[in-house]
Amino acid sequence: MSFPRTVSLRHLRSPNRDSFTSFASLSSISGLAIGIAALVITMSILNGFEKTISQKLVNFDGHLQINPILGNTVPSFQDSLTHYFNSHRNKFRAVPYLRKPVIVRKGEKMQSVLIEGILENNIYLKLGSIMTMGNMKIGNNICILGEKLANELNVTLGDKVVFTWLDEVASEFSGSHLVQMTIGGLFQSGISEYDKSIVYASLQDTETFLKLNDKVSGYSLHMNEQTNLGSISEDIFNILGYPYYITTWKEKHSSLYTWMSVQKWPILIIFGMIALVGFINIMSALSMIIIEKIKEIGMLKALGCTHKQIRMIYLFDGTIIGTVGTIIGASIGLILIWLQGKFQLISIPEDVYFMDKIPVIISWEYLAIICFSCISASVLASIFPTSFASKISPAEAIRYE
Repeated sequence: MSFPRTVSLRHLRSPNRDSFTSFASLSSISGLAIGIAALVITMSILNGFEKTISQKLVNFDGHLQINPILGNTVPSFQDSLTHYFNSHRNKFRAVPYLRKPVIVRKGEKMQSVLIEGILENNIYLKLGSIMTMGNMKIGNNICILGEKLANELNVTLGDKVVFTWLDEVASEFSGSHLVQMTIGGLFQSGISEYDKSIVYASLQDTETFLKLNDKVSGYSLHMNEQTNLGSISEDIFNILGYPYYITTWKEKHSSLYTWMSVQKWPILIIFGMIALVGFINIMSALSMIIIEKIKEIGMLKALGCTHKQIRMIYLFDGTIIGTVGTIIGASIGLILIWLQGKFQLISIPEDVYFMDKIPVIISWEYLAIICFSCISASVLASIFPTSFASKISPAEAIRYE
Protein backbone atom coordinates (compact mmCIF):
# COMPACT_ATOMS: atom_id res chain seq x y z
CA MET A 1 0.00 0.00 0.00
CA SER A 2 1.35 3.44 -0.93
CA PHE A 3 2.37 5.97 1.71
CA PRO A 4 -0.42 8.53 0.92
CA ARG A 5 -3.06 5.81 1.07
CA THR A 6 -1.73 4.50 4.41
CA VAL A 7 -1.83 7.95 5.99
CA SER A 8 -5.27 8.62 4.52
CA LEU A 9 -6.76 5.45 6.03
CA ARG A 10 -5.09 6.32 9.33
CA HIS A 11 -6.88 9.68 9.29
CA LEU A 12 -10.32 8.20 8.66
CA ARG A 13 -10.09 5.56 11.36
CA SER A 14 -8.39 7.69 13.95
CA PRO A 15 -8.27 5.90 17.34
CA ASN A 16 -8.83 9.22 19.12
CA ARG A 17 -12.58 9.46 19.69
CA ASP A 18 -12.35 13.20 20.28
CA SER A 19 -10.76 13.70 16.88
CA PHE A 20 -12.76 15.92 14.55
CA THR A 21 -11.50 13.92 11.59
CA SER A 22 -13.56 10.85 12.41
CA PHE A 23 -16.68 12.92 13.14
CA ALA A 24 -16.33 14.93 9.93
CA SER A 25 -15.80 11.77 7.91
CA LEU A 26 -18.87 10.06 9.37
CA SER A 27 -21.08 13.12 8.92
CA SER A 28 -19.95 13.52 5.30
CA ILE A 29 -20.56 9.83 4.56
CA SER A 30 -24.01 10.04 6.20
CA GLY A 31 -25.03 13.15 4.29
CA LEU A 32 -23.87 11.76 0.98
CA ALA A 33 -25.54 8.38 1.66
CA ILE A 34 -28.89 10.05 2.35
CA GLY A 35 -28.65 12.06 -0.86
CA ILE A 36 -27.70 9.04 -2.97
CA ALA A 37 -30.46 6.90 -1.41
CA ALA A 38 -33.04 9.61 -2.15
CA LEU A 39 -31.83 9.91 -5.75
CA VAL A 40 -31.85 6.12 -6.35
CA ILE A 41 -35.33 5.73 -4.84
CA THR A 42 -36.68 8.68 -6.82
CA MET A 43 -35.28 7.31 -10.08
CA SER A 44 -36.78 3.88 -9.36
CA ILE A 45 -40.21 5.33 -8.58
CA LEU A 46 -40.22 7.45 -11.75
CA ASN A 47 -39.20 4.39 -13.79
CA GLY A 48 -41.88 2.36 -12.05
CA PHE A 49 -44.62 4.86 -12.79
CA GLU A 50 -43.64 5.25 -16.43
CA LYS A 51 -43.24 1.54 -17.15
CA THR A 52 -46.35 0.47 -15.24
CA ILE A 53 -48.57 3.02 -16.97
CA SER A 54 -46.95 2.25 -20.32
CA GLN A 55 -47.54 -1.49 -19.93
CA LYS A 56 -51.20 -0.97 -19.06
CA LEU A 57 -51.77 1.32 -22.04
CA VAL A 58 -49.93 -1.04 -24.39
CA ASN A 59 -52.05 -3.97 -23.18
CA PHE A 60 -55.22 -2.09 -24.06
CA ASP A 61 -54.17 -0.35 -27.27
CA GLY A 62 -51.11 -2.21 -28.55
CA HIS A 63 -47.90 -0.53 -29.65
CA LEU A 64 -49.46 0.42 -33.00
CA GLN A 65 -53.06 0.93 -34.05
CA ILE A 66 -54.34 0.76 -37.62
CA ASN A 67 -57.63 2.58 -38.20
CA PRO A 68 -59.62 3.95 -41.13
CA ILE A 69 -60.39 7.65 -41.13
CA LEU A 70 -63.76 8.91 -39.84
CA GLY A 71 -64.16 5.79 -37.69
CA ASN A 72 -65.42 3.63 -40.55
CA THR A 73 -65.25 -0.15 -40.47
CA VAL A 74 -63.13 -2.18 -42.87
CA PRO A 75 -63.18 -5.77 -44.13
CA SER A 76 -61.58 -8.12 -41.60
CA PHE A 77 -59.52 -9.81 -44.30
CA GLN A 78 -57.27 -7.98 -46.75
CA ASP A 79 -54.85 -10.12 -48.72
CA SER A 80 -51.84 -7.78 -48.69
CA LEU A 81 -52.19 -6.86 -45.01
CA THR A 82 -52.89 -10.44 -43.92
CA HIS A 83 -49.82 -11.63 -45.82
CA TYR A 84 -47.68 -8.98 -44.09
CA PHE A 85 -49.02 -9.98 -40.67
CA ASN A 86 -48.33 -13.65 -41.32
CA SER A 87 -44.79 -13.00 -42.54
CA HIS A 88 -43.90 -11.00 -39.41
CA ARG A 89 -45.39 -13.20 -36.69
CA ASN A 90 -42.02 -13.32 -34.93
CA LYS A 91 -42.02 -9.51 -34.52
CA PHE A 92 -45.59 -8.72 -33.46
CA ARG A 93 -49.08 -10.02 -32.96
CA ALA A 94 -51.94 -8.40 -34.88
CA VAL A 95 -55.23 -8.20 -32.97
CA PRO A 96 -58.35 -7.29 -35.01
CA TYR A 97 -61.07 -5.55 -33.00
CA LEU A 98 -64.56 -4.16 -33.53
CA ARG A 99 -65.37 -1.21 -31.28
CA LYS A 100 -68.58 0.81 -31.16
CA PRO A 101 -70.34 3.04 -28.59
CA VAL A 102 -73.44 1.43 -27.10
CA ILE A 103 -75.68 1.65 -24.03
CA VAL A 104 -75.41 -0.99 -21.29
CA ARG A 105 -78.30 -1.34 -18.88
CA LYS A 106 -79.17 -3.27 -15.76
CA GLY A 107 -82.64 -2.53 -14.45
CA GLU A 108 -83.04 1.22 -14.21
CA LYS A 109 -79.29 1.91 -14.31
CA MET A 110 -77.56 2.53 -17.62
CA GLN A 111 -74.21 3.77 -18.91
CA SER A 112 -72.77 4.65 -22.30
CA VAL A 113 -69.75 2.41 -23.02
CA LEU A 114 -67.60 1.09 -25.82
CA ILE A 115 -68.15 -2.55 -26.61
CA GLU A 116 -65.00 -4.09 -28.06
CA GLY A 117 -65.13 -7.42 -29.80
CA ILE A 118 -61.89 -9.39 -30.08
CA LEU A 119 -60.88 -12.97 -30.75
CA GLU A 120 -60.92 -15.15 -27.66
CA ASN A 121 -57.26 -16.15 -28.06
CA ASN A 122 -56.27 -12.45 -27.85
CA ILE A 123 -58.05 -11.60 -24.61
CA TYR A 124 -55.03 -12.56 -22.49
CA LEU A 125 -52.91 -9.87 -24.21
CA LYS A 126 -55.26 -7.17 -22.94
CA LEU A 127 -56.46 -8.46 -19.58
CA GLY A 128 -53.97 -11.12 -18.52
CA SER A 129 -52.44 -9.08 -15.70
CA ILE A 130 -55.48 -7.10 -14.51
CA MET A 131 -58.27 -9.65 -14.14
CA THR A 132 -59.64 -9.56 -10.59
CA MET A 133 -62.66 -11.88 -10.73
CA GLY A 134 -63.95 -14.62 -13.02
CA ASN A 135 -62.06 -15.83 -16.07
CA MET A 136 -61.09 -14.62 -19.52
CA LYS A 137 -63.50 -16.79 -21.49
CA ILE A 138 -65.67 -14.87 -23.94
CA GLY A 139 -68.15 -16.10 -26.51
CA ASN A 140 -71.74 -17.31 -26.29
CA ASN A 141 -72.76 -13.80 -25.20
CA ILE A 142 -70.35 -13.67 -22.25
CA CYS A 143 -68.66 -10.31 -21.59
CA ILE A 144 -66.00 -8.84 -19.31
CA LEU A 145 -66.44 -5.48 -17.55
CA GLY A 146 -64.29 -3.13 -15.55
CA GLU A 147 -64.90 -3.19 -11.81
CA LYS A 148 -65.82 0.50 -11.70
CA LEU A 149 -68.45 0.03 -14.39
CA ALA A 150 -69.79 -3.01 -12.56
CA ASN A 151 -70.07 -0.98 -9.35
CA GLU A 152 -71.96 1.80 -11.12
CA LEU A 153 -74.39 -0.73 -12.56
CA ASN A 154 -74.49 -2.67 -9.28
CA VAL A 155 -73.72 -5.99 -11.01
CA THR A 156 -71.29 -8.83 -10.40
CA LEU A 157 -70.26 -12.18 -11.88
CA GLY A 158 -73.11 -14.15 -13.41
CA ASP A 159 -75.46 -11.16 -13.71
CA LYS A 160 -77.03 -10.37 -17.07
CA VAL A 161 -76.87 -6.94 -18.69
CA VAL A 162 -78.52 -5.60 -21.82
CA PHE A 163 -76.67 -3.75 -24.61
CA THR A 164 -78.55 -1.39 -26.94
CA TRP A 165 -77.50 0.61 -29.96
CA LEU A 166 -77.11 4.33 -29.29
CA ASP A 167 -79.41 5.31 -32.17
CA GLU A 168 -81.98 2.84 -30.84
CA VAL A 169 -82.13 4.83 -27.60
CA ALA A 170 -82.22 8.19 -29.39
CA SER A 171 -85.03 7.14 -31.72
CA GLU A 172 -88.27 5.36 -30.97
CA PHE A 173 -87.34 2.16 -29.13
CA SER A 174 -88.23 -1.00 -31.02
CA GLY A 175 -85.96 -3.54 -29.32
CA SER A 176 -84.54 -4.82 -32.60
CA HIS A 177 -80.99 -3.73 -31.81
CA LEU A 178 -80.27 -5.15 -28.39
CA VAL A 179 -78.57 -8.18 -26.90
CA GLN A 180 -78.37 -9.70 -23.43
CA MET A 181 -74.96 -10.82 -22.18
CA THR A 182 -73.72 -12.55 -19.02
CA ILE A 183 -70.86 -11.08 -17.00
CA GLY A 184 -68.10 -13.68 -16.98
CA GLY A 185 -65.24 -11.62 -15.52
CA LEU A 186 -64.17 -8.30 -14.04
CA PHE A 187 -60.92 -6.39 -14.53
CA GLN A 188 -59.30 -3.39 -12.87
CA SER A 189 -56.47 -1.49 -14.52
CA GLY A 190 -56.57 1.63 -12.34
CA ILE A 191 -57.14 3.78 -15.44
CA SER A 192 -60.70 5.10 -15.11
CA GLU A 193 -60.93 5.85 -18.83
CA TYR A 194 -60.85 2.09 -19.48
CA ASP A 195 -62.35 0.66 -16.30
CA LYS A 196 -65.56 2.67 -16.71
CA SER A 197 -66.00 2.70 -20.45
CA ILE A 198 -64.88 -0.58 -22.11
CA VAL A 199 -66.69 -3.91 -22.23
CA TYR A 200 -65.02 -6.88 -23.91
CA ALA A 201 -66.93 -9.55 -25.82
CA SER A 202 -66.09 -12.03 -28.55
CA LEU A 203 -65.62 -10.66 -32.05
CA GLN A 204 -68.35 -12.98 -33.39
CA ASP A 205 -70.93 -11.91 -30.78
CA THR A 206 -70.11 -8.24 -31.36
CA GLU A 207 -70.42 -8.58 -35.15
CA THR A 208 -73.80 -10.24 -34.75
CA PHE A 209 -75.05 -7.62 -32.29
CA LEU A 210 -73.85 -4.69 -34.41
CA LYS A 211 -74.85 -6.39 -37.68
CA LEU A 212 -71.35 -5.87 -39.09
CA ASN A 213 -70.35 -9.34 -40.19
CA ASP A 214 -66.74 -9.68 -41.39
CA LYS A 215 -66.03 -6.06 -40.48
CA VAL A 216 -63.54 -4.62 -37.98
CA SER A 217 -62.79 -1.17 -36.62
CA GLY A 218 -59.04 -1.69 -36.91
CA TYR A 219 -56.02 -3.65 -35.72
CA SER A 220 -53.80 -3.27 -32.69
CA LEU A 221 -50.23 -4.56 -33.03
CA HIS A 222 -48.47 -5.89 -29.93
CA MET A 223 -44.73 -5.89 -30.54
CA ASN A 224 -42.18 -8.37 -29.27
CA GLU A 225 -39.59 -5.60 -29.51
CA GLN A 226 -40.70 -1.99 -29.47
CA THR A 227 -37.66 -0.92 -31.51
CA ASN A 228 -39.40 -2.05 -34.70
CA LEU A 229 -42.19 0.52 -34.44
CA GLY A 230 -40.85 2.97 -37.03
CA SER A 231 -40.12 0.51 -39.82
CA ILE A 232 -43.27 -1.55 -39.26
CA SER A 233 -45.44 1.57 -39.22
CA GLU A 234 -43.90 2.70 -42.52
CA ASP A 235 -44.33 -0.74 -44.11
CA ILE A 236 -48.01 -0.94 -43.17
CA PHE A 237 -48.74 2.57 -44.39
CA ASN A 238 -47.10 1.74 -47.74
CA ILE A 239 -49.34 -1.32 -48.02
CA LEU A 240 -52.61 0.37 -47.02
CA GLY A 241 -52.21 4.07 -47.78
CA TYR A 242 -55.31 6.26 -47.81
CA PRO A 243 -57.87 6.12 -46.13
CA TYR A 244 -56.00 4.51 -43.22
CA TYR A 245 -53.84 6.08 -40.53
CA ILE A 246 -51.41 4.52 -38.06
CA THR A 247 -50.77 5.80 -34.55
CA THR A 248 -48.33 4.66 -31.88
CA TRP A 249 -49.38 4.24 -28.27
CA LYS A 250 -47.30 7.27 -27.26
CA GLU A 251 -48.94 9.44 -29.92
CA LYS A 252 -52.38 8.39 -28.74
CA HIS A 253 -51.54 9.31 -25.13
CA SER A 254 -49.19 12.19 -25.92
CA SER A 255 -50.68 14.54 -23.31
CA LEU A 256 -50.06 12.01 -20.54
CA TYR A 257 -46.44 11.46 -21.55
CA THR A 258 -45.85 15.18 -21.93
CA TRP A 259 -47.09 15.65 -18.37
CA MET A 260 -44.86 12.84 -17.11
CA SER A 261 -41.81 14.34 -18.84
CA VAL A 262 -42.54 17.78 -17.40
CA GLN A 263 -42.80 16.29 -13.90
CA LYS A 264 -39.76 14.04 -14.18
CA TRP A 265 -36.89 16.50 -14.54
CA PRO A 266 -37.82 18.94 -11.72
CA ILE A 267 -38.14 15.97 -9.34
CA LEU A 268 -34.73 14.62 -10.34
CA ILE A 269 -33.16 18.07 -10.03
CA ILE A 270 -34.60 18.57 -6.53
CA PHE A 271 -33.37 15.22 -5.25
CA GLY A 272 -30.09 15.66 -7.10
CA MET A 273 -29.54 18.84 -5.08
CA ILE A 274 -29.79 16.73 -1.92
CA ALA A 275 -26.84 14.72 -3.22
CA LEU A 276 -25.10 18.01 -4.06
CA VAL A 277 -25.29 18.95 -0.37
CA GLY A 278 -23.35 15.75 0.32
CA PHE A 279 -20.55 16.86 -2.00
CA ILE A 280 -20.39 20.25 -0.31
CA ASN A 281 -20.16 18.42 3.01
CA ILE A 282 -17.15 16.50 1.69
CA MET A 283 -15.43 19.73 0.71
CA SER A 284 -16.20 21.33 4.09
CA ALA A 285 -15.15 18.23 6.03
CA LEU A 286 -11.82 17.97 4.21
CA SER A 287 -11.16 21.65 4.82
CA MET A 288 -11.79 21.20 8.55
CA ILE A 289 -9.69 18.02 8.63
CA ILE A 290 -6.80 19.89 6.99
CA ILE A 291 -7.07 22.69 9.55
CA GLU A 292 -7.00 20.12 12.35
CA LYS A 293 -4.01 18.35 10.79
CA ILE A 294 -1.89 21.42 10.04
CA LYS A 295 0.75 20.37 12.56
CA GLU A 296 0.92 16.91 11.02
CA ILE A 297 1.17 18.37 7.51
CA GLY A 298 4.09 20.54 8.64
CA MET A 299 5.86 17.56 10.15
CA LEU A 300 5.37 15.49 6.98
CA LYS A 301 6.73 18.38 4.89
CA ALA A 302 9.73 18.66 7.21
CA LEU A 303 10.37 14.92 6.81
CA GLY A 304 10.51 15.31 3.04
CA CYS A 305 6.97 14.73 1.77
CA THR A 306 6.33 16.39 -1.58
CA HIS A 307 3.39 18.60 -2.49
CA LYS A 308 2.01 15.77 -4.61
CA GLN A 309 2.09 13.29 -1.72
CA ILE A 310 0.26 15.72 0.57
CA ARG A 311 -2.38 16.27 -2.11
CA MET A 312 -2.77 12.55 -2.63
CA ILE A 313 -3.30 11.92 1.12
CA TYR A 314 -6.35 14.18 1.29
CA LEU A 315 -7.51 13.27 -2.19
CA PHE A 316 -7.67 9.67 -0.97
CA ASP A 317 -9.66 10.91 2.05
CA GLY A 318 -12.27 12.53 -0.21
CA THR A 319 -12.38 9.56 -2.56
CA ILE A 320 -12.88 7.08 0.29
CA ILE A 321 -15.60 9.24 1.86
CA GLY A 322 -17.37 9.55 -1.51
CA THR A 323 -17.07 5.86 -2.36
CA VAL A 324 -18.25 4.63 1.05
CA GLY A 325 -21.11 7.17 1.11
CA THR A 326 -22.18 6.17 -2.41
CA ILE A 327 -22.11 2.44 -1.63
CA ILE A 328 -24.04 2.89 1.63
CA GLY A 329 -26.58 5.22 -0.01
CA ALA A 330 -27.12 2.91 -2.98
CA SER A 331 -27.48 -0.06 -0.62
CA ILE A 332 -30.06 1.76 1.52
CA GLY A 333 -31.96 2.74 -1.61
CA LEU A 334 -31.94 -0.80 -2.99
CA ILE A 335 -33.11 -2.26 0.34
CA LEU A 336 -36.02 0.20 0.56
CA ILE A 337 -36.91 -0.44 -3.08
CA TRP A 338 -36.90 -4.20 -2.44
CA LEU A 339 -39.12 -3.78 0.63
CA GLN A 340 -41.62 -1.69 -1.33
CA GLY A 341 -41.64 -4.14 -4.23
CA LYS A 342 -41.98 -7.15 -1.94
CA PHE A 343 -44.45 -5.91 0.68
CA GLN A 344 -46.07 -2.88 -1.03
CA LEU A 345 -45.62 -0.75 2.10
CA ILE A 346 -46.85 2.58 0.65
CA SER A 347 -50.30 2.89 -0.92
CA ILE A 348 -51.58 5.71 -3.14
CA PRO A 349 -55.07 6.68 -4.43
CA GLU A 350 -55.70 4.64 -7.56
CA ASP A 351 -58.13 7.10 -9.14
CA VAL A 352 -55.35 9.72 -9.24
CA TYR A 353 -52.20 7.73 -10.05
CA PHE A 354 -53.63 4.79 -12.11
CA MET A 355 -52.34 2.30 -9.52
CA ASP A 356 -52.91 1.60 -5.82
CA LYS A 357 -49.28 0.99 -4.77
CA ILE A 358 -46.11 2.94 -5.52
CA PRO A 359 -44.34 0.98 -8.28
CA VAL A 360 -40.55 0.70 -8.13
CA ILE A 361 -38.38 -0.60 -10.95
CA ILE A 362 -34.59 -0.56 -10.68
CA SER A 363 -32.69 0.55 -13.74
CA TRP A 364 -29.21 -0.91 -13.27
CA GLU A 365 -27.89 1.31 -16.03
CA TYR A 366 -29.07 4.47 -14.25
CA LEU A 367 -27.83 3.10 -10.92
CA ALA A 368 -24.35 2.59 -12.37
CA ILE A 369 -24.39 6.12 -13.83
CA ILE A 370 -25.47 7.61 -10.48
CA CYS A 371 -22.76 5.75 -8.54
CA PHE A 372 -20.00 6.59 -11.03
CA SER A 373 -21.06 10.24 -11.19
CA CYS A 374 -21.19 10.56 -7.41
CA ILE A 375 -17.74 9.05 -6.88
CA SER A 376 -16.31 11.26 -9.62
CA ALA A 377 -17.98 14.32 -8.08
CA SER A 378 -16.52 13.38 -4.69
CA VAL A 379 -13.03 13.34 -6.20
CA LEU A 380 -13.63 16.73 -7.82
CA ALA A 381 -14.98 18.13 -4.53
CA SER A 382 -11.71 17.10 -2.87
CA ILE A 383 -9.43 18.96 -5.27
CA PHE A 384 -9.73 22.46 -3.77
CA PRO A 385 -9.05 21.47 -0.11
CA THR A 386 -6.13 19.25 -1.14
CA SER A 387 -4.56 22.10 -3.12
CA PHE A 388 -4.67 24.23 0.01
CA ALA A 389 -3.08 21.44 2.09
CA SER A 390 -0.18 21.00 -0.33
CA LYS A 391 0.74 24.69 -0.02
CA ILE A 392 1.15 24.64 3.78
CA SER A 393 4.79 25.09 4.80
CA PRO A 394 6.44 23.73 7.98
CA ALA A 395 6.85 27.30 9.23
CA GLU A 396 3.13 27.97 8.97
CA ALA A 397 2.34 24.74 10.81
CA ILE A 398 4.64 25.69 13.73
CA ARG A 399 3.19 29.21 13.84
CA TYR A 400 -0.33 27.81 14.28
CA GLU A 401 0.92 25.80 17.23
